Amino acid sequence: MSRNKDPAVLFYTADFLADTTLWNYDELGRYIKLLCIQHLQDGISEDDFTAVAESKSRVASKFTRGDDGLYRNKRMKEESDKRREFCEKQRANGLKPKQSQTEAKPKPNRSQSKARAIENENVNINTIVDIIDYLNTKLNTKYKSNAEYINKHINARLNEGFTYEDFVTVIDKKYAEWHGTDMAKFLRPETLFGTKFQGYGYRIAYKAR
Repeated sequence: MSRNKDPAVLFYTADFLADTTLWNYDELGRYIKLLCIQHLQDGISEDDFTAVAESKSRVASKFTRGDDGLYRNKRMKEESDKRREFCEKQRANGLKPKQSQTEAKPKPNRSQSKARAIENENVNINTIVDIIDYLNTKLNTKYKSNAEYINKHINARLNEGFTYEDFVTVIDKKYAEWHGTDMAKFLRPETLFGTKFQGYGYRIAYKAR
């Protein structure tokens, strides 16, 4: 695996089960194996695809062959592209001007600090994507998980110690209170995830680190 390869992929369990309800376990195993190959190699070669998927099977129907000759599942490619774009934007936003050589000083434990930073970034990225996906499903909206004005609010709350479940609680509570009222216009990320976040959750215990 490439050093910069995303080691994880979003797996939407409800969608997966809905699409494969009538499949047998052999088909499910073949499907999951092909998805894993696609994630690791960014596509599935003709030989690998033929070896795993049976021609004209329900498994094979979930993949299409691209101009490069590789097979891909459309949903997984879309999600991978979205996460890659999000990661690149997050890293770009985090870049700072380099210090001059006279100002630059060696930092101790640089490798450990970098490893922790990458780990925290991946955790936040995954959580942000999940939060926005839930928000869009609940509100029938199309907010982007890589939008900077949204990320700054979510990251602020995550850094205070709040979790994905806390965001779901706030979204559910305010939707129940505001949907269908004049307050519905405030069912948006900058309001829900702003500085009043804890108050919106009512029973969310304060978790500042």
